[in-house]
Amino acid sequence: MTTYFLDSCALVKRYHQEIGTEKIDEIFRTGNKIMISDISIIEIFSAMAKKVRNREIDEIKFNNFIKLFCKEIEASLFKIIEINNFHKINSVKLLIKHALTKELRTLDTIQLSFGSEILKQEKEVIFVSADNNLIKIAKEEKLRTINPVT
Repeated sequence: MTTYFLDSCALVKRYHQEIGTEKIDEIFRTGNKIMISDISIIEIFSAMAKKVRNREIDEIKFNNFIKLFCKEIEASLFKIIEINNFHKINSVKLLIKHALTKELRTLDTIQLSFGSEILKQEKEVIFVSADNNLIKIAKEEKLRTINPVT
């Protein structure tokens, strides 16, 4: 069984129709294990609120997203991994290794840390992100990747 780890920019495509949604829907239909970080919960609420501010969606769609997302969490549609000291320490290591020559945002290092940790525990892990820069670094970190946009 394949384990998919979705960062927040990939996960948001499940709740907002955009380029890449079809691929994310396909991943959810597979019956494989899907994991997200607890940080993604915060990030996805922020991303969806931004869509309201930018008038991409209205408040009704935002409230529907909240209901659906919470329902899927309660149904254990995906496993939520909580940040721990390993992720924090590994994030610093990733910044030291990559951030001097590449753009690497703080929360992205944490998402990469989750991917690295899962890779140690699961037989087959695919890191899913719609961020080309993050995908490139994830590949350098020996993670298999999918960008649902490409």
